[in-house]
Amino acid sequence: MSKRARPELLADADLPRLYSIDSGRPFLADLADGLIDAVGHDLARAEIFLPTRRALRAAADAILGAYEARGVNAALLPRFRAIGDIEEDELAAFAGDIADEIDILPAISPTARLVTLARFVAARDRAFAGHENWPAAIAAARELGKMLDSFYTEEIDFSAMKALNVEDAAGHWARALHFLDIVAEIWPQYLRDIGRLDPADRRARLIGATARRFAENPPGHPVLIAGSTASAPAVARLVAAIARAPIGAAILPGLDRAMDARARDAIDDAHPQSGLKALLRELGAAPEAVRAWPKSGARNPRTHLLTLALRPAEATDEWLSLVTAMTADDAGLAKAARGLNLVEADNEELEAAIIAALFRETVEAPGKTAFLVTPDRRLARRVALKMRRWNIDVDDSAGVPFANTPCGTFLRLLAAFMDDPGDPVAILALLRHPFARLRLDDPAAAIDAIDAALRGVRPAQGLASLEARLKERETPHGDALAALALLRGAADLAPRADDAPFAEMFDAHLEAAELVAGEDLLWSGRDGEAGAQLLSELRASADDITAIGGRRYADVFSALIAGAAVRRPSAAHPRLAIFGPLEARLQCADRIILGGLNEGVWPQDAASDPFLSRRMRKDLGLPSPERRIGLSAHDFEGLAAQGEVFLTRSKRADGKPANPSRWIVRLKNILTGAGALGAVDRTPMLQAIAKKLDAAQTVARIDRPRPKAGPGRRPERVSVTQIEKWLRDPYSLYARYLLGLRKIED
Repeated sequence: MSKRARPELLADADLPRLYSIDSGRPFLADLADGLIDAVGHDLARAEIFLPTRRALRAAADAILGAYEARGVNAALLPRFRAIGDIEEDELAAFAGDIADEIDILPAISPTARLVTLARFVAARDRAFAGHENWPAAIAAARELGKMLDSFYTEEIDFSAMKALNVEDAAGHWARALHFLDIVAEIWPQYLRDIGRLDPADRRARLIGATARRFAENPPGHPVLIAGSTASAPAVARLVAAIARAPIGAAILPGLDRAMDARARDAIDDAHPQSGLKALLRELGAAPEAVRAWPKSGARNPRTHLLTLALRPAEATDEWLSLVTAMTADDAGLAKAARGLNLVEADNEELEAAIIAALFRETVEAPGKTAFLVTPDRRLARRVALKMRRWNIDVDDSAGVPFANTPCGTFLRLLAAFMDDPGDPVAILALLRHPFARLRLDDPAAAIDAIDAALRGVRPAQGLASLEARLKERETPHGDALAALALLRGAADLAPRADDAPFAEMFDAHLEAAELVAGEDLLWSGRDGEAGAQLLSELRASADDITAIGGRRYADVFSALIAGAAVRRPSAAHPRLAIFGPLEARLQCADRIILGGLNEGVWPQDAASDPFLSRRMRKDLGLPSPERRIGLSAHDFEGLAAQGEVFLTRSKRADGKPANPSRWIVRLKNILTGAGALGAVDRTPMLQAIAKKLDAAQTVARIDRPRPKAGPGRRPERVSVTQIEKWLRDPYSLYARYLLGLRKIED
């Protein structure tokens, strides 16, 4: 291998130095091949920016694989930097000497940010409605946080809101804008007072400063940025700086270089190419200036099929001629459809079963890999659970919601109990949780005794009345009385005043949790560690939450922990994975399953902003809600263009008919016009296989029960009132008189 086989790739005079790897190609493998040819032995000095940390790990594997194919068994890897899914300390690490140029303060923690913004919303509610609703305020704070993220990411000054004209807008928009004006003044000042930066602001500053470093002090080593659509201005400047570096280049993901000018001009925000079109406009580069990355191979027929299906709406009048031209080449159409599979299951359960069956089949083939990509977390959890029937754990990159972990569930149940200690449902729900050890070696018998005592009318005095019931029994259960005493102690920890501060309730909640479960059990394992960290952050901000009113603590606590996730290390299968669309970027596998392809799920609806109308967002320069759909469409196109792909959806969701994703509708229209839909529809076969997984192997018919008690066991007397019941429901008399069964009280 020569030291520098293709140095012109990163050092020619044509600036900006832009390349693209087509959709459907193994992006990181092609990148590695071309990179080794470009820099040779200088690879160890190279610096490579990729969108996510997962992409960094995959890129390292791809480079090692490319070296092995060249007969090199050991090599020094380049320095990898993540520009998307990254923590602030990592950004500071690759910013290097620029850290002194800007005031890089620490970022405020996400929990502290949420609570502080919720405090602003609660103050607004108190001013307008005369009362506070903290659960609603926390939910609104999350939306407010997303809006602030947009301002910081798009680098829009808050003062721009003062120039908005809302005279002809509805009254609620004017009130919302007035509130945002207040937040725009208070939030930056609050951050200055505590010496923190907003996380989105800090990230944009660091990326922007890194771009300045490359622009003002170009590095003498090879530097590349690959796989990014650069939807944020700071990232676009970083792409521009690297593409103009002395030894640098930007490698774009899936630019459609074959798109005609009319279609390109018609691209809107929801189109897969919208992000790349905006980037090229920002760079001042024409699409023709973007070259194919070497070793990336020819454009595959699947990519042509998908770009045709997703053609901009204003240019679809040419569909007929384009489809006719495509169908004229039978070999090309066959290649495009080969490996593409469409599955439309009857319901969500069947969709998950089909995906699990495809995973199971993958495992049977030595060395074959597969992953599921879906933004639908319920579908992901269903598939992971179904795989356990074969004792296969599948890694879910999104983790598990903390609220649904054993630790999180226990804390939520305990919070509900402390809000109303006399509620039988809350008592039993808490006691039946595995963490409710109650300082007993075996609490099961004690809990059963308490369960029996709770039957019937609700205890008038709550736990005190329940204790009296237990003592009235002929043989009071000692452990049950001890457990009940411990529960009363936990309930007594909570302040009962309506104006009690949230912090007092929070402290009582944690103390009660350790009392009922025990510290060793509660905070053990990855779930417990994550819970301890989350609750520690909540405690640091708890004083900012004012009195929440009676019996609202559980709602506030649940709202605060919503969204927190736990990544569980497990013996996951090495050849299977579940990704969200972001984590799946630049990833490759032998089999790719794109699940949950219903409108509103993938892509998500273009949700309205609760604080800014569409016109207000446009006037401010904020991206339209459709831009997120365009980014999702780019992810879909890049994944669907690969080899063996299954596109799955369910016809019904939540018991109601579901509309297929717009991408599925367009693809089906094209395939129908080309006469190829039947060649890709795998629904009947795979649905039959999925149904057989749970079908009984043998069905044994049994005779209808005919209870016939002997003469000695039959009742000698039956009351007149029981005759009608005897005729209507004979088994009820059999159960009562012969089996001795009695109905348990509700």
